[in-house]
Amino acid sequence: MQNQRNLHSSHYRDRSNSYNNRNDNDEKINDSYTPPLRKSIRDWNKAPSTNVLDLPLISRSSDNANQPSLKEVELQIELWNEICQKTMDIKNPADGKQWIPLTQLLRKLREGIWASRWSGGNIRFAIKVYEESVHTGLRAQEFPEFRKAVRALVDDLYKLDDKGVNGHFLALDVIYEACHLQRYQEAIHSLLQHSNDSRCYNRNEINFAKQVVRALSAGNWIRFFRLCRQVPHPAYLVIMDLAVEPLRQHALTVMQKVYYTASLSWLASSLDYSSLSHDSLAITLRKLDTPTALIDRIENDVVYFKKKRK
Repeated sequence: MQNQRNLHSSHYRDRSNSYNNRNDNDEKINDSYTPPLRKSIRDWNKAPSTNVLDLPLISRSSDNANQPSLKEVELQIELWNEICQKTMDIKNPADGKQWIPLTQLLRKLREGIWASRWSGGNIRFAIKVYEESVHTGLRAQEFPEFRKAVRALVDDLYKLDDKGVNGHFLALDVIYEACHLQRYQEAIHSLLQHSNDSRCYNRNEINFAKQVVRALSAGNWIRFFRLCRQVPHPAYLVIMDLAVEPLRQHALTVMQKVYYTASLSWLASSLDYSSLSHDSLAITLRKLDTPTALIDRIENDVVYFKKKRK
């Protein structure tokens, strides 16, 4: 990448030097000159690519019946197998950027599945694709794609499946509703609506989601950070991280109203900063306090809050 960057930089430098060093005769060049058109090298007799990876989104394709389309269940399965192979080929699963191309392929596949009325009634296949889309969207931190996939599962697909609602994905949706959208009543309503189904499974994760929503709605940061250390699946941390900074700022606001001072050790424990040194924590607290300016000073490992106005 660095070599490519250097190549591009030298390319523009060369063009700039050439422009600055031109002589008077160069002024006579006709700037309106257009080079002749080059002959196309495309083989117009060659059929369009039928590689399943190159097929367009259903929403951006024509209705030409002669063209292959992801409305065909056979092509959906073929694309799914390609996605599974690409998933196994990922070298660094912790690198979210490596998952982004897969989110786009899964989006195409989901459109095809939906347009073919859930793959011609193959509900289990549709659920498998949508569930994978949820986790892939979280790995890539592509939250719009995550949201579309998880809502289709909760609102549509699980209702068509004999197994009922998978509590894991219901909990992910509910926690996103609470952590990112801060719609606590809607989150609780969704939990009650779907978890009452006797066929619902993975109920331990539904109970976890209830605890997260209650902690957030009450502004209980100590309970929330404790739950962050008790997640039943790593996917929850990706979503819960969306609420961490707002909750810490809320905690500072409450502390400023209640305390004049607080030790850095106590703040590190309360705000889940235990891994930071005191020096690093002092810097972090200053950044966290930037919008509100609640901290007066930090001296001798003690935070002094600004006095409340009378």
